[in-house]
Amino acid sequence: YPQRVATLACINIPHPMAIVEVMATNAADKQRQGFSYFSNFRKEGNELINFESALKRMELPVEETDPYREALSSEEALRAVFHWYRAINIPSIKPVVMPTLYIWPRKAGNVSQEAAEANAHYVEAPYRFEILEVARNFALQMEPEKITSLLLEHLAEHAQ
Repeated sequence: YPQRVATLACINIPHPMAIVEVMATNAADKQRQGFSYFSNFRKEGNELINFESALKRMELPVEETDPYREALSSEEALRAVFHWYRAINIPSIKPVVMPTLYIWPRKAGNVSQEAAEANAHYVEAPYRFEILEVARNFALQMEPEKITSLLLEHLAEHAQ
């Protein structure tokens, strides 16, 4: 329902088609390595192992990851998260048609620079691409002032 969204801001993960585009090129190896956990997400029965592995890769203190562990402590909740990823039909995802701010933490390691840059190909509206040089995953927790500033600028320019 794009008509219900006035503006979009994304942190870390680009449009899924940007990932597909890069995986079809010679930069594919780096992107496959960063997103290899998606193939594991499709296999049922390993949800807890994959979840803990994903949290470990984020290199966050326990106090940052414990709320996620608590929220997803039941098998049903964790399975629902994985089913969401399993159900994604990526080729059917259309370009974004609203003003978009994409914030990419260079050190996150799960999105290649090529995929981050390809994100622009899937936005058919004003687009701004910002790179965070310090943050890894959970960029909002690592650089809250910078991200808040970028969001406020974006909303001031594009929110109705």
